[in-house]
Amino acid sequence: MVFIITLAVSCIFAMVVAFVAHMYKTHNVLPKVPKYESHEDFADFKTGLFDCWEDLPLCCFVFQCPWISWADNISSVSTENEEPRTVPILNFWVAMFTILMLFVLSNLGGLMVMIVMACFMAYFRQKFRKAFKMTNNTGSCIQDVILYLCCGYCLIAQDARHVEEAKIQAHPAIAKSSS
Repeated sequence: MVFIITLAVSCIFAMVVAFVAHMYKTHNVLPKVPKYESHEDFADFKTGLFDCWEDLPLCCFVFQCPWISWADNISSVSTENEEPRTVPILNFWVAMFTILMLFVLSNLGGLMVMIVMACFMAYFRQKFRKAFKMTNNTGSCIQDVILYLCCGYCLIAQDARHVEEAKIQAHPAIAKSSS
């Protein structure tokens, strides 16, 4: 009986998150002042992992709806080599529902599912790093897995700040159809 109630609440929760995701995608506003000076600056994160105070609304949104923000980050970036880059790393809705289902399963399945979710997110962060020509090796992958397990919200917020700046500067890694 508890399993059925948990599953029902999780389904309702998933529907609410899908509605918020739809509203976010239709009302997303970018900041106006760029922090990065050139496209070469994107080869490293210019904001720290705990720089949430710099963009408090974004930070609050990430802490309330990390699935939406993570999906937006991954769907905004393309790893294609040719211009125009039109294929995102992962489609927004596929990314959002996949990470949301892993989150729901981690509530039911515990630590093992949380580790799988951290590995899944780290895998796509490596693709994110590759798109911006950042360091993406075994060490950075292990670091990402550990950081996702410890403070995944901070990594998602850092990626979101990076993507917002890349959009402002029309960085070539940004997928042209990232709507």
